[in-house]
Amino acid sequence: MRKIFLYEANKDICNLIKNAIQNEFDDEVKNASTIDEAVKEISLGDYDLIIARDKVQGSNDSVHRFIDSISSNKINSKLIAIGNVESEDPVLIAQLPEKFKMTELIEVLKKAFQQIEDSGANDYFEVNFDVLRLLKRTNFDLFSRLRSPGKKDQYITKIAKDAEVKGLSELESKGVKSLFIEKKLRLQFTNDLVSQVARGMNIDFNDLQEAMESSESVYRLARKLLSIQGTNEISYRLINCLAEEMIGNLKKSESELGNYILSTIEHTTSYSFKHLNLISAFVFMSLPHLDIMEEKKNIYLENFVYAACFHDIILEKEGMAEIHTKKDWLECQFDDSDKNLIRDHAKLASELLEKFPGAKKEVIKIVKEHHGVPSGVGFTDRKVGSLTGASVFFDVIHDFVELFLNFPPDGSLDTMLKNLEESYQLSIYKDYVGILKMGIVDAFKA
Repeated sequence: MRKIFLYEANKDICNLIKNAIQNEFDDEVKNASTIDEAVKEISLGDYDLIIARDKVQGSNDSVHRFIDSISSNKINSKLIAIGNVESEDPVLIAQLPEKFKMTELIEVLKKAFQQIEDSGANDYFEVNFDVLRLLKRTNFDLFSRLRSPGKKDQYITKIAKDAEVKGLSELESKGVKSLFIEKKLRLQFTNDLVSQVARGMNIDFNDLQEAMESSESVYRLARKLLSIQGTNEISYRLINCLAEEMIGNLKKSESELGNYILSTIEHTTSYSFKHLNLISAFVFMSLPHLDIMEEKKNIYLENFVYAACFHDIILEKEGMAEIHTKKDWLECQFDDSDKNLIRDHAKLASELLEKFPGAKKEVIKIVKEHHGVPSGVGFTDRKVGSLTGASVFFDVIHDFVELFLNFPPDGSLDTMLKNLEESYQLSIYKDYVGILKMGIVDAFKA
């Protein structure tokens, strides 16, 4: 099954095109009606073919926006334009007139699919070993690639369909760095990957210890992929899966949140993962006491969990995420480039999140402001009142989790919360400490 993206503002025409493609080819079609949403959606390289109307709502340069995105993101998608477009870029493989018949579209698509197939550029999809290690079994053949000068690449089956995924270390020792699947099975691969990964993180199938360890491995891998490859389909799907399973596990653990927090601390090793998991747990505790409509509380929780997953995700080196103040930053032993990354990470993480399809403005803002600085650059010793309410609450929980992770043996939660409240000058910060305190008291009362 191929994946096709359609940019068309007219809903009736959009439905006609989608129905024609699905009836003729049984391919998946997704669409968007605004150019910004569309360009963001295709930026991960998830689509084999893009069909885009050039003139939409008075603008007549939409196709060039897609061409620029394909080039800048180095993706393999091909493009069919609706309307007359002047371009010699090879990604533009066909054009349709402003008004066309569905039979004309089908003929153009047949030629486009044949051209893509003949080019051989999109026949196989590369998957690195770190991703494959998340799988137990494979529903498709996995190939290694042999390259010879002047000859077409050859692909040899290394792990057969319906087999257990094992022997990767042996292949790695022989210099094999990744395996390949047929690109037409890419959608099936990502679906299988997410399904198997989700099961490993779900406490319906595992105890809390196993779920935490699996979740941490998925977080580490997503962070590594983003560091090496930037935004891409697999890292995007892994982070979505991680956030969804974390939300589900929190709801299932409502009556035993103490065990959930204990498992986070005892069975995970990454400071960043402990941090994001505890932020999510403490906002979940606080939900009943937030002054928002009941039906919006699930959205609020989802926003916080996604923000927690992203807020330190670009700080790959251990120790980076433990720097929260100007003093910490000035005294840390990282080199200049790493120090600059630490200083700017809130802004950079929000810009990374902004590239992900469906990213919400509220979540992007929380990530940008999570150190209490509106610009997302640096740290502040004095909180400001210009942040959104959600950003303030995230900042409060962020500060509390830092104290919690360094909880002294003779300390008490009451004292910790009192000290946190007294450290703030602004009433909005103090109010959110009060909400957090009520949530903690409710969660741990006998």
